[in-house]
Amino acid sequence: MADPSARQFDGIQILRGLAALLVVVHHVLETSAPLLLPQALPAGFVVWGAIGVDVFFVISGFIMVQSTGTQFGQRGAALEFLARRCIRIFPLYWLCTLAIVALVATTPLFGERAISVPKFISSIALLPLAWPIIEFAWTLQFEMYFYVIFALWLALGSRQGALVGAPLTLAGVSAAATLLPSGYARQMLTNPIAAEFVLGMWIAGAMLSRQLGVSTRGLLLVAGVAGSMLAVGLAPIDPAMMELVPSVRFWVWGPPAALIVAATVPLAQVRSRLGLACVRLGDASYALYLTHYVIIAGYGAVAKAPAAGLLPPLAWMLLATLASVVLGTVAHRHIERPATAWAKRQWQMHGARVHAWTGRARFRR
Repeated sequence: MADPSARQFDGIQILRGLAALLVVVHHVLETSAPLLLPQALPAGFVVWGAIGVDVFFVISGFIMVQSTGTQFGQRGAALEFLARRCIRIFPLYWLCTLAIVALVATTPLFGERAISVPKFISSIALLPLAWPIIEFAWTLQFEMYFYVIFALWLALGSRQGALVGAPLTLAGVSAAATLLPSGYARQMLTNPIAAEFVLGMWIAGAMLSRQLGVSTRGLLLVAGVAGSMLAVGLAPIDPAMMELVPSVRFWVWGPPAALIVAATVPLAQVRSRLGLACVRLGDASYALYLTHYVIIAGYGAVAKAPAAGLLPPLAWMLLATLASVVLGTVAHRHIERPATAWAKRQWQMHGARVHAWTGRARFRR
């Protein structure tokens, strides 16, 4: 996901692009394994690309602290933070969700699916009540959940307080959620994967006091990648979801993801053509993440059809991955950027009015 606050960190953008690409490859392999390559791919090989999500979460926590600077405790900072996060998340997400609803209603691409009004409302608002219509958007539910926690501490006090208070709040919500009846909300709110945002916050806090040398960063990167690969060979895998079991995912992938991010974020600027291409892929990573849902659905339909035999499995997988990158890049340039720019203009026009209204509301109370 492109983010103005990350512009001075080309390493962040490169890592975002690679993380999004890993997730795409994971879903391509996940779709290919039972259809085109039965019994040919080890589960760990299919699963490993899902660590891109964990990397995204750590990056998100890092950016929250890095981008807020000296805003902690300032009046209106929490509202401004939430507004900017919503502007970044919702315009493209809403458009993609509406597109999927239209495809579900008019094509058999997603099979027989019924989208109820409550599910639609829950999906549009990213409420932690059910799987969203775009199934990959469960990660955005976690993003919004932690944005609220972070905004609370942004309003309450200092950066140092947030580095301690945010994880404590997260732990408290998780403990309270155990009292909920079994269901999606309890499953999500008790999932320790949300603590990966905290790891990103701590990395940002640590970077304010010291910089890592090149050799140290290299060791961290190797340790993070090797540790994440080792995890898929040792940790239990959910065969239905083709991902690590949620209860252990944070413990075996959170620290490696944090090491990878810590090793990458000091890369301030790249000048090579390959590096700049990776930065541009990072700029389009959010669009790539959301729109490849359509490509994966289409790829799954093709893989089941007799036409699948016209090309070798590897060719189909490469085509699906390339199509995802092309669609994500086009969506970023022609949909995400204009929609986000429009939303920013609306906030610039009306944000002061909202700030004034919330200030009066606090005064009246």
